[in-house]
Amino acid sequence: MIDDIVLAYRGNGKAAARQFPDRPLVLVENLDTLENLAALRTAASLTFAGRWEDLTNHLSSVLINWALAKDGRGCGLYLLDAQPVTPLALSSQIPHRAVDDAIAYVLAGDGIAEAYRSGHRCNLSAERVADIVLDPAEPAPRSLALTGHGAEYCTQFGPHWLSTYQTEFLPGRVVIPAFKLADAVLLNSCASLRLARSSVPEAYSLARHLFGLGTSVLGNTTNTHTSLQFGRLFVEALASGVSLGETVSFLNRLAINMGERPGMQLLGDAAMTCADHGRSRSLSAQLTPIARNNSALKSLQRALTKAAKLEHVAAGFARWAPTPPDFQDRLSVLSQAIDQCGYVVQASSLIDLTLPEVEVVEDSLSRAVDGVEGILALSLTKAVQNHGWLEGLYSRYYRRFDQTQIICSRCGAEATRSQRKPFSALLPPIFRQECSCCGTTDEGFGCDVEFDALDLHREGDILHLELPALPDGARGLVMFHRMPGFEPLEWSGRATRKTVALRALEYAGRVTLVVVMIGSGAVCLRFYTLFVAPLVECADHDNARRL
Repeated sequence: MIDDIVLAYRGNGKAAARQFPDRPLVLVENLDTLENLAALRTAASLTFAGRWEDLTNHLSSVLINWALAKDGRGCGLYLLDAQPVTPLALSSQIPHRAVDDAIAYVLAGDGIAEAYRSGHRCNLSAERVADIVLDPAEPAPRSLALTGHGAEYCTQFGPHWLSTYQTEFLPGRVVIPAFKLADAVLLNSCASLRLARSSVPEAYSLARHLFGLGTSVLGNTTNTHTSLQFGRLFVEALASGVSLGETVSFLNRLAINMGERPGMQLLGDAAMTCADHGRSRSLSAQLTPIARNNSALKSLQRALTKAAKLEHVAAGFARWAPTPPDFQDRLSVLSQAIDQCGYVVQASSLIDLTLPEVEVVEDSLSRAVDGVEGILALSLTKAVQNHGWLEGLYSRYYRRFDQTQIICSRCGAEATRSQRKPFSALLPPIFRQECSCCGTTDEGFGCDVEFDALDLHREGDILHLELPALPDGARGLVMFHRMPGFEPLEWSGRATRKTVALRALEYAGRVTLVVVMIGSGAVCLRFYTLFVAPLVECADHDNARRL
């Protein structure tokens, strides 16, 4: 593939030839003829040159699909005879601005900003970067990537908004660009490159406005869920000498990998590069992600899955059970840690992450999980010790969904395993097992997860417990129904032995021992019914005895 071809409708042939005098020009009647043009099969890039009304999403989709059909291809849209658009009577004399070829900026709407200079990356405040870019006395960066909320007429710009008109609808300072912001800008937001047939007219399109100021603009033709990593890859690709058109194709392939539609497009020349050392065609080799395969990332993905389940269980528990004042605060910390880890996992499909980048967020997630599991254990203990059976707390939020007849593993009698389905999807499912002989034996919140059975035997008034090994990171508790004076026994990790002095219990008679496992994103309870002989009333308390 050696040719960078310009494509145009026949009616725009002369204008296209004037704009691209040294490039092969192919004129077509309509989009249906693209597949039949032999010249396009060997082209390295297609730049469609047309009028505003020609630059539709359908045309963009045809070019995107052509470019994605073969590695190394690029595409773009070029607006012919474009003049600066001045919706608020900006000065017709656009000030000249020097460009610093060695620098690029990446900004996100949440305040993240990064500066790239000669292959090195550093963090800056988003406000500082915005001030530099908006100062005409400062050199413009070679490339600028903006990620955040946006539409055809606006996009987040750090703490500010770039827009084509002033409006109080946008929160914060609104800036209407009056000069070139960079050689190439990525508007990494929804519908930023939706051009013709949009509800926003040409005069108020931000991409059109920036193009008229001399900037090549990459953006999305559709609504999308995007990532800051697109911005990073955009500036790295351009710095390495990859053409704008091929950068479009690369970002579209990444969007497909993320489950999104390939809607990235260029308003500019697909063959243009933004590097002094010439054009490169080794994009795939330079930007191949490898961190997705390493063990640290897999560990993070497993931890993220468990943490998300824990978040669901804990939030549901707080809906129907009493919790301490700081329960929601710890749950909020966990939610933020999950979001951060999800961001890193998503990023791993785009770029190579270093081991510290992965380990730092997993450590933060681990601390957040410990915090929620700890306060959940405290809340669950109080609920069991004060209320007894939890079914009385959650029953009005659930209905019986499914029942299966089984054989009780303890006594061999008939038993029923049922699922309680919540009326609200915000609550986790509950699994419960009841034996015709043993009574209720198991209860699980979030997942139908079981842990190994424990062995217990009595020697007089001493109850011996052989507690099983728990999954990694899980914690176990032993307590009794409606006995707040009993200090719960705790264990984790390996199997262990515990003893309970039955004589010291607050109540005698029929009692229920509760063994709890919290971990792997679920809460499991196992119940054992015991009979502790009550003391015989006797006038001589020293001679009181158990039956």
